Amino acid sequence: MKKLFIVSIIFLNITIGSAQDVDCSRINYIDGKYYIDGCENLFTGTCVSYYKNGIISFRASYTYGEIYGLCQWWYDNGQKKKEIKYVLFYGNSLADGNSYTWFPSGQLMIKEIFTFQYPHIISIQI
Repeated sequence: MKKLFIVSIIFLNITIGSAQDVDCSRINYIDGKYYIDGCENLFTGTCVSYYKNGIISFRASYTYGEIYGLCQWWYDNGQKKKEIKYVLFYGNSLADGNSYTWFPSGQLMIKEIFTFQYPHIISIQI
């Protein structure tokens, strides 16, 4: 019973710990995959970077060492800069779906639709 309790506590700590954001400066790109500093396992989680003023600059999710899901960038004024969705296809990250790029004012600059990494520009605002 005591061993089961200890194993449960360890599992709970690992589960809770893996849900936290990681500073992107701790993520390394090695041989086509992403790893966290000091770990041999492929990175699964979310990395986040901030500007010196405390505003978020980048956020991306990773699964088994690949970017997966929404990847977002911001300007230092807090306005969203770019957004791309990634999917996994045979173990590789590919941009797929709508992608947006905005001016620092927040006005839409470019809307693209990606089909498994190939962009199709829909509109450009100048």
